[in-house]
Amino acid sequence: MSNEGEKYCLLLAREQKIDIAAAARITAEFFNAPLPEIALSLRKGHGFLASDLPKVVGAEMQRRLDTLGVETVLLPTTALEPLPHPTVAREMELSSDSLSVSERKDSPPVRIAYAQIMLLSVCEVFRAERPAESDVSGSKNLRDTLHKFNPLRAFHETVESKAVRPKARLEVFLNIFTKKPHEYYRISREEVGFRGLGEMKSPTARENFRAVLEALVHKSPTAYVTILTRRFLAGAEPQGIAFADLAEVNRYHAWLLNVLGSR
Repeated sequence: MSNEGEKYCLLLAREQKIDIAAAARITAEFFNAPLPEIALSLRKGHGFLASDLPKVVGAEMQRRLDTLGVETVLLPTTALEPLPHPTVAREMELSSDSLSVSERKDSPPVRIAYAQIMLLSVCEVFRAERPAESDVSGSKNLRDTLHKFNPLRAFHETVESKAVRPKARLEVFLNIFTKKPHEYYRISREEVGFRGLGEMKSPTARENFRAVLEALVHKSPTAYVTILTRRFLAGAEPQGIAFADLAEVNRYHAWLLNVLGSR
């Protein structure tokens, strides 16, 4: 017997290019909601289109999006699988049939058979570094006095604010999900040790990371390789494929896991 009070989530059924403007117009009209807010929600949803919907409402929204060629799946909220916490690998080694990862240099490695890899996902994230110290010197009182009578005050304040503005650095992660429930590994290009690559090891982390990724894609033929991962391998600029933060990355992976599990 179905529960009439059960809530549902509407998700994209697969990675696909959608017309955000058209989808937002249909959704905003259906929910009588502000168009800019709906458009932002669709962009930042990373596969999650709407949540906590009565089934009949979700089905109607699904029907309307179908007219745009948007493939969706309607799942009960209670059926959604939570994203497991990743095991962060600090060391790694490739062999003929498996990848071995370790959380620490002195910890025993975990062997991951290539045939057991379900999902490979590279994500790039711009993360703020600690603000640099301002180059403006002198006591605060003296600086305030100079600013007060300085006709270039606005210019100086702009220069000073730029001096302390945090810089963003790009971090690149390889996320590996296996067919075992809740088994999820994350490898940071900047932090993992590539000593286990042996003769394959290159001078730079960038080259090593790419070599590992290419090997995993080749050796794991049944794994789902995300569109962003393939674009990364094709040399796409980070600005076009990077996430704003790890929260977006987690939401994206939660969506992927639930969609792949619903097939």
